Amino acid sequence: MLTSHAFSLHPLSVCLDWLSAWELEFIIPESSTGNHLKPFPLTVVASGELIKQIIHPTDPCKTVFYYSQAIPTSVQHIAWVVGPLTVNDQTPYQPPPPSSSSETSPMALGKI
Repeated sequence: MLTSHAFSLHPLSVCLDWLSAWELEFIIPESSTGNHLKPFPLTVVASGELIKQIIHPTDPCKTVFYYSQAIPTSVQHIAWVVGPLTVNDQTPYQPPPPSSSSETSPMALGKI
């Protein structure tokens, strides 16, 4: 649909309301030194599931990341980040299980 309204989208652009499955491909340098002497390995985190990560077929100094967003999603909900990222354990703290000592069991406390 072509309109002459000042705020209309180009007819070839994706509508924000359309839901689509997405396949994302990122080609990035293997590492970045920036202002540091030690190179930092780069990685990509994106919406969806990481399908595979391979070394670029013609340039071994680059890495290719393939992501797939199978659940239909609108374009404004697709995101990615590229950088020297680290993985941190975000498992919630769980206290150790209670000891089997009868002094701390609920039955022992009820007999006091």
